[in-house]
Amino acid sequence: MCDRDPHPVLGPALEVPVTIARRFLALAFLAKALAACGGGGDSGTNPNPPGPTAGFSVALSSSTVAVEQGASGTVTASITRTGNFAGSVTLSAENVPAGLVATFNPNVVTAATTSVSLAVQAAAGVVPGLYSFVMRAQASGLADQTATISLTVTAKPAIAMTLAPATASVVQGGTTSFTATVARTNFTGVLAIDVTGAPTGVATTMTTNGDVTTIAVTVAAATATGSYTLTTTATATGVTAVTGTFTLTVTALPAPSIALTATPNAITVQAGGTGIATTIAITRTNYTGTVVTAVQSGLPTGVTTVNAPSGPVIGNSVVVTFTASAVTVPGTYNVVLQGAGFQATPGTVTIALTVTAPSSSSGVGLSAAPSGLNVAPGGTTSTVLTIARNNFSGTVNLAASGAPAAVTLTLSTTATTGTSATLGVAVGSGAMLGSYPLTVTASGNGIATTQLNITLVIAPVSSGGNVAWVFCTITGFPVWFAYQDGGPTSAWTQVQMGAGNRYAFDIGTHGAVAYVMQNNPNNYSLNVVYGTRDELGGQGTSTCPAQGTTLKTVNGTVTGFLSANDFASVAVGYAFSQLSPTQASPNFTISGVPNGLKDLVATRSAFNVANPANPITLTKIFVKRGINPPNFSSVGIVDFNGTDAFDPVTTPVTINGIAGGEQVAASNTFITNTQSFGSLGLTSLVAGSTMNVSIVPPARTAAGDVQAIAVNATTSSGSFVTQIRSVTAAFRDPANATVTLGAVVNTPTISVQATAPYARLQAQVTRQSDYQDSWATFFTQTASAARRAVAITMTSAYLGAASTLDMGIPDFTGVSGWQNTWGPVAGNVTAWNVAMTGWLSANGGLVDGALFRIGQRQGTITP
Repeated sequence: MCDRDPHPVLGPALEVPVTIARRFLALAFLAKALAACGGGGDSGTNPNPPGPTAGFSVALSSSTVAVEQGASGTVTASITRTGNFAGSVTLSAENVPAGLVATFNPNVVTAATTSVSLAVQAAAGVVPGLYSFVMRAQASGLADQTATISLTVTAKPAIAMTLAPATASVVQGGTTSFTATVARTNFTGVLAIDVTGAPTGVATTMTTNGDVTTIAVTVAAATATGSYTLTTTATATGVTAVTGTFTLTVTALPAPSIALTATPNAITVQAGGTGIATTIAITRTNYTGTVVTAVQSGLPTGVTTVNAPSGPVIGNSVVVTFTASAVTVPGTYNVVLQGAGFQATPGTVTIALTVTAPSSSSGVGLSAAPSGLNVAPGGTTSTVLTIARNNFSGTVNLAASGAPAAVTLTLSTTATTGTSATLGVAVGSGAMLGSYPLTVTASGNGIATTQLNITLVIAPVSSGGNVAWVFCTITGFPVWFAYQDGGPTSAWTQVQMGAGNRYAFDIGTHGAVAYVMQNNPNNYSLNVVYGTRDELGGQGTSTCPAQGTTLKTVNGTVTGFLSANDFASVAVGYAFSQLSPTQASPNFTISGVPNGLKDLVATRSAFNVANPANPITLTKIFVKRGINPPNFSSVGIVDFNGTDAFDPVTTPVTINGIAGGEQVAASNTFITNTQSFGSLGLTSLVAGSTMNVSIVPPARTAAGDVQAIAVNATTSSGSFVTQIRSVTAAFRDPANATVTLGAVVNTPTISVQATAPYARLQAQVTRQSDYQDSWATFFTQTASAARRAVAITMTSAYLGAASTLDMGIPDFTGVSGWQNTWGPVAGNVTAWNVAMTGWLSANGGLVDGALFRIGQRQGTITP
């Protein structure tokens, strides 16, 4: 229509009836048509421009999203339409990384919706990091719109735990520990550690330092052996709990045993020369008692040994000195030393002993102990002479001279092939006071005469004198001696040794003595004795044999062994053979035999390793009565097949008063009417309260004989013995005997009174009716650099009616002559033992019906 004439000519048939209105309408329509075609009178100008182009756009609420592993995040996508577009828009995600899922809700956006939610899910295994993908929006007939979404995946909060170690083996009564270390991932919260699965008798305690927890595991002595799993769990809010397992293996407590090592383990001595020493280290396993170290076999003829300290030792070493006489055959010998203790498996060590030929010169040397003598008029004293032989084994002739008027010198022998003799000095009451040189000469065929000078001092008894203490070579001599007259707050006074090795002083009704013995360099023992005047006087004069008393050395041979596993014990009087004779080494030597008529008591026992509870079985007893062998003589043959030998019998012995957890053992000692002793072996209680004990058949006993049943009940904490209750009951006939232990021992209070200038320790404990007669406290330090021992004893007569025992190391710092270095050393581990004794006896001895009870507590303290 726009390309027609703008003024059309109406047909004649229509023009006449057209009204003015129709003309107006026609003109209006025409004007409109012309305007649409750009015609008209406006020269082509359009007053109404066209509308906006149809389309849409997409906008995101955030272009970045943070998501944890296993979680999801959301973002909002908004659709903005333009022009007359009202259609649907379809949303989709492209290039989505593995492990991520993008979900639109909904994914088709209709005209009525302007925004949708986009959820992005991260799988639990997606590696933390930065990821991206594209969101595409599509609509029909329109161009696609896109947007890039960045996704940060963070690690999920978590914890992990490791145990170190994961397994451990512990003996009954022992301890161990392990650590639980927790590693954190994106987590800072509070952790809780718990341990479960511990069996009865196993306790756990925890100590936490940051993320490391140490779990201490304590195993009771009664815990059953076996393997147990302890589960350790770490928990916290917001993370998954984690667990770890610790395998605990509980093993049986090792049997008590002793091991020896020697340094050096090979030594060389010259025949007739000086002694050479080796140090024997003692290692105890599950055993805390004393150890006796002695030669078991291999010692050649002419070689002797001396132990320092002598006798049973509580320390961890003993020095053994080997000395070869001139008659020893040169060569190399394997000498076996044994360390033995009560109920412990003995240990041995072999020393390669090489004996070289004696020097070309021959002769003897003399020495005396003590080298100086002090005696009062009317008194006696003595000194032991030692003959050192150098390439000479013949007879040595001895003579003594230089005695002043009223003094008599006596030699125990004037001609000897041995190595010792005794010089006795008897001073008459009319002897002049003064100092006199005595001379002892030793001579022999083919050797030069040797002389030894000994100074004799005749002096009055030291001041005071209603109490005296005497020392001799058997006991050794103190380096310091003091006494206290009165109670524990009274002053201490030093006493100098007087004539006859005698310390004399005055005591009123009661008091105390204290003295220090030096055993080795830097090895001291302090002894403190509290008692009445009569008790102190009696003890002071009983420490040494009476003047004229001779302690002898005898030897012999054992026959009648049944096998190589047999061993024997031989005793004369109260002296036992140093070594147990065996089939391979049947000879024995006994030192310290008292003079007078005594009985020889010997036993034969078999060792059965298959019975660890009671491996020793008594098989024979030998008793030979009424012998008095000369010094250095033989007692003959101990024949277990002879007429003096007989079989033991056993009897049930019931033990009353056993407490839970105690280890109980019983032994029997046969004591003849001459106070001669024979050990009949030891039996451990396996179950119940009754055991069979070996005894001498009544038909083989004599009037005055008794058999002493001794029962020990020990309580342990781990491998350490904490309490010992002992009872010894004497029976004329112990058949079907009953023995009752004393009460459980009260626990003492052990405290430190001072640490300088020396450590002073104190023990306090409440008295008990079963232990009312005497008490003792021991403090022992065995550090190799400084060995110190303190023994404190007290009697009931001294203590009186007091209900509490108080035994502490006195303060001697102001006492004349005292040296602080003699006291215990601060900082050194100190073993303590408190022993209480009570007895029922007609005369204080082991007679029929006598009963002795001892209760002990022990432990350690570091002052």
